[in-house]
Amino acid sequence: MRSLARQGGFLQALRRALEAAGLTVLQIDHEDAPGQYELNLRHDEVLRSADHLMLVRLAGRALAEAHGAVFSCMPKPFADQPGSGLHVHASLWQDTGDGGPARNLFAGESSDPMHPQALSPLAQHFVAGLLAHSPALCALAAPTVNSYRRLAVRRTRSGTSWAPASISHGPNNRTAQVRTLADRIEWRLPDAAANPYLLSAGLIAAGLDGIDRALPLPPACRDDLFELDAPARAALGIGALPASLAEALDTFEASALLREALGPEAHREFLALGRAQWDEYAGHVSDWEWARWADA
Repeated sequence: MRSLARQGGFLQALRRALEAAGLTVLQIDHEDAPGQYELNLRHDEVLRSADHLMLVRLAGRALAEAHGAVFSCMPKPFADQPGSGLHVHASLWQDTGDGGPARNLFAGESSDPMHPQALSPLAQHFVAGLLAHSPALCALAAPTVNSYRRLAVRRTRSGTSWAPASISHGPNNRTAQVRTLADRIEWRLPDAAANPYLLSAGLIAAGLDGIDRALPLPPACRDDLFELDAPARAALGIGALPASLAEALDTFEASALLREALGPEAHREFLALGRAQWDEYAGHVSDWEWARWADA
């Protein structure tokens, strides 16, 4: 609470600037890490939502500089603190054609997010597609070498990382990759460095592939996945996400779905930039290496 008051000038300036540009800011609150804030925007159509996110980044950086601060979308700036996610709430709507309100095709028979029928069968196929393609989507959702510091089950000073490391879903489960709710899903894999346009294209392609092929949804997980070790997750049939950018790029390169969704040229250039980033990182000698082996 004290931190919110100290940064109130910047946070209120950001809210005013975004609302003056037509965005609806639902909430700003302090997250787990020092100086880490969560900003929630009202939902909109996918392209406008991506535009809104870019505006948040531009306005945040400009206003932070004016306040003598730094605005960062780095996924994992501090090893002992939770990283910065880009949690995507998604639903699929259909125009009724009669002038009435659009219909949410993800809404199930129950308004209770813990109920097995909280999501429609179509939404369940969408989530199944998202999970099936999540190793390749990782390259879009976690596009930096630093991203994989966040996507790991490690304790932090606040107790948890709040970042998924598994191919999983669960009702209102914030430790799963996909948190399912009564009328929408929350995709918790992406981090704050992701390109929202490429990310959205991948999300839609994967989900629609799940619908087209009527993929069955794997069993839901209600457990705290951060408390389960790798053998326990494997026993539940829960796979692991890529552990590095290099591994994610390998699956991205092999994905015919994402190649078609992005177009061959964009797919090729994204892959080339990612490979260049990994090669530069792999050749870097860090301070940790100097401290550990310089006098070996």
